[in-house]
Amino acid sequence: MRLIQSKFKKTLTLLFTFFVLPLISFAQITVPGPSSGSSGIQNPLKFNTFTEFLTTLLNIIITIAVPIVVLAIVYSGFLFVTAQGNETKLEKAKKVIVWTLIGGVLVLGAQVVATAIQGTVDELRVDNSAIILALEDV
Repeated sequence: MRLIQSKFKKTLTLLFTFFVLPLISFAQITVPGPSSGSSGIQNPLKFNTFTEFLTTLLNIIITIAVPIVVLAIVYSGFLFVTAQGNETKLEKAKKVIVWTLIGGVLVLGAQVVATAIQGTVDELRVDNSAIILALEDV
């Protein structure tokens, strides 16, 4: 079991390293060049801000993770039914349902935390602009 978990962690780390991190490096704002033309670094993604990128990435993760969580719950139910009173199989089924629910809460909780942080940052941004405008009047 530990060998499978180790391989899963290594696979997940490799996927994150080679597919997610390069996307972050391409999420750039277009920087105009020295001439008035359109030269400079162009944004290859359709996102204008890092917040838009993270929101879209989180939505994709949730879209993929929710069906996986549902399938894992169905699988744990299958394990409960096939256990037929066997204590070791019941323990395995309990572990599967507990870890599935923890994973589901983490996935959905990430959306809640991201929304809360984004709201706080937007509110701070508005408050700071009001302070700057007040200081300009002085």
